[in-house]
Amino acid sequence: MRDRWTSRAVLLALTVLSSLPLVIWSPDISLAAAERKSDLSTASPESVGVSSERLRRLDAGMKGLVDEGKLAGIVTLLARHGKVVHFSAA
Repeated sequence: MRDRWTSRAVLLALTVLSSLPLVIWSPDISLAAAERKSDLSTASPESVGVSSERLRRLDAGMKGLVDEGKLAGIVTLLARHGKVVHFSAA
């Protein structure tokens, strides 16, 4: 059952990420610094073609992996067209 949940969570993450550019979070960038930068603004997911429902499912799947002890924690930041549309930590 645990492997089945892991497979579903990974498939969900890949489904969401397959249509979005990968954002690499470097140690010298914090959320506060990101908010100060004029070239990295925030937007609603739908305004750049991202589904809020899919982001909620991604959060639930990632939180499940943390709750099961498979991951110590996870931080997710998604951006599209230069706009941050999702930031979450579990």
